[in-house]
Amino acid sequence: MKVLIVEDEKTIRKALGYMLRKDGYEITEAPNPVDALNIIQQQLFDFIIMDLNMPIISGLEFISMLREQNKDIPTIILTSEEISNEQFRQLNLQQLKILSKDLPLPEIVDAIKNFQNLTHLPNSFTKVRGGNL
Repeated sequence: MKVLIVEDEKTIRKALGYMLRKDGYEITEAPNPVDALNIIQQQLFDFIIMDLNMPIISGLEFISMLREQNKDIPTIILTSEEISNEQFRQLNLQQLKILSKDLPLPEIVDAIKNFQNLTHLPNSFTKVRGGNL
């Protein structure tokens, strides 16, 4: 499974990448959405793991840009902030999971592994709450 991790917090990006590589995932990392868009032009991914609040371009803008390029890639959003109903509507992806960054890393990794089983289902919107999400 090829996974793109788009996360501006280096510690989270590296830790997630390390844990998923141990489980056999092929990981590509991007520190921001601009780099991620360039990478996506050159490679195909089974899914994306991304932060919602990033510098340069927000996660919402990033998803809009992917849609404009007709790229409907299953996406896991990591966030430590609450997502409003309006933001959730804007995230109208076919396959989406929202995870709280406040969950312990092993729980996030388990949720990511489970997500790959859901990605073949249309409209598989789910929220996993933890902490203040």
